[in-house]
Amino acid sequence: MEHIVIGICTFNREACLKTLLLSIAELSVPENVIISVLVVNNNMADVEELSDLIATLSMPFSLKLVHESTVGIASARNRALSEALILGADALAFTDDDCIVPTHWFISLYRAYIKYGRYMVTGPRHYIFPLTPRKLSALLIQESKMLLAVDTQNGSHVTIAATNNVLFNLALVQQHNLWFDLDFNQCGGEDTMFFISLYEKTKLPGVFIKDAYVYETLHNNRISIRWVLTRYLSQGFLLAQFSQKMPHAIHVQNVTMKKAPIKFGLKILKCCLRAIIVLGGIGLDVAGFIIKYGAFFLARLSNKKYDIYSIKIYK
Repeated sequence: MEHIVIGICTFNREACLKTLLLSIAELSVPENVIISVLVVNNNMADVEELSDLIATLSMPFSLKLVHESTVGIASARNRALSEALILGADALAFTDDDCIVPTHWFISLYRAYIKYGRYMVTGPRHYIFPLTPRKLSALLIQESKMLLAVDTQNGSHVTIAATNNVLFNLALVQQHNLWFDLDFNQCGGEDTMFFISLYEKTKLPGVFIKDAYVYETLHNNRISIRWVLTRYLSQGFLLAQFSQKMPHAIHVQNVTMKKAPIKFGLKILKCCLRAIIVLGGIGLDVAGFIIKYGAFFLARLSNKKYDIYSIKIYK
């Protein structure tokens, strides 16, 4: 029997977490696999509420709740990794507390995991708007490439993955003593850095499976042009951090300064005759593109780490 842990890091999203856990309870699982569900709470103010929630849920799998007192996404992910190793798991899957998984999600990941050598498998995330958008900003955002699922060919080799949808071998992680980088604790990007490091250590690429998708509800506070542009700005600063920490990071991600403008230019040419709303979405991406790479060059030239979410600058 193979033991696989599904890890979920959560912070102040009790309702979303409950929805996710209920969807996990409906998963199809191969007969030769034992599933354990691990919830890492990163908000110590929610200890009692989450404990009560976990106690009320009826799950077909083992369900464990732990509390990580060090606030930060990398710290929470490392706690999940540590707990999975303590449980003796063979592999670890991650999804986010604001996601919903379809019944075939795990079995699609696992079949590809077996087929392609038991290294790492990832899939797309599809955003769901909570209601029919009525605001102009919502209509523009729907046309933005920021919310599009990753456009990667099924079965393609990949060297990065997001922890909203991934399954990976723990033996390789343990062998190379890999952990999520705490420098990304407050700004995100820890998952990208982790899987870049995993590939650099093993030279074993993962595989992208289109059918192994998850859904994520886009919260109302994110349905704004400001949120999209802030994401672009954050990506630019993160790109600078990746390239500073690991000079080959940009190459490994296949996100080069050459390819990005070419792809973006082709998108503009292809969509130039579409409706006004579509053009507005492209305009949003143009602004985001400028902000992203402006942030990248600013961070590289100043040799500083920018954390825009907590408004901190580190030399």
